[in-house]
Formats: sequence, structure tokens, C-alpha cells
Amino acid sequence: MAAAAIACSVELYGVARLAAGTRAVPLSLPPDATLRDALAALARERPALVGRVLDASGDCLLEGYTLNVNGAAFVADLGAPVREGDAVLVLSAEAGG
Repeated sequence: MAAAAIACSVELYGVARLAAGTRAVPLSLPPDATLRDALAALARERPALVGRVLDASGDCLLEGYTLNVNGAAFVADLGAPVREGDAVLVLSAEAGG
């Protein structure tokens, strides 16, 4: 019996939110999904992000963007697993005030 898909969401901020036209994108991913898989799924759901936030392959962030998982940890390893209910935040790496 195949394992069930996991549900997660990608929350978008700044330019990413403007380009996507939404603040969050719900995703359904395979149980062994990584952050790279989540970005690829995001590119399929919101192709306007490719070239502006995501690279041409759609599975990697462009320079100037970073990922945070559940508001708790910034993650650079795109091979890190995505778990059921995770919120993956796409943020500008250059926030200031």
C-alpha cells in the first residue's frame, strides 16, 4: 500500500507574494518530499515565480531569497524533508528596517 501524500503550504512574502498573486499556496507532496520538491511543485502551481523568485529549473531559489520552515528555522539544504503540515516560508534574504 502506497503512503499517503502529505499536505503542506508555501507562504510567500514581498515580491514573491506580488508575483504569485497570493499569500500562500497549498501543496500535496509525496511522503518522501524535500524542500526541492516543494519548490518544484510551487513552480508548477505558480509559474509566474519562475525567473523572479525561482530559477529557470523551478526547483531552486534565486539569489536574494531564503527558506524558513514553520517560522522556526532558516534552511539552506534543499534536500531537507518536508513533513505533514509544514509551512515553508519564502522570504527575501535582504530584509531591513
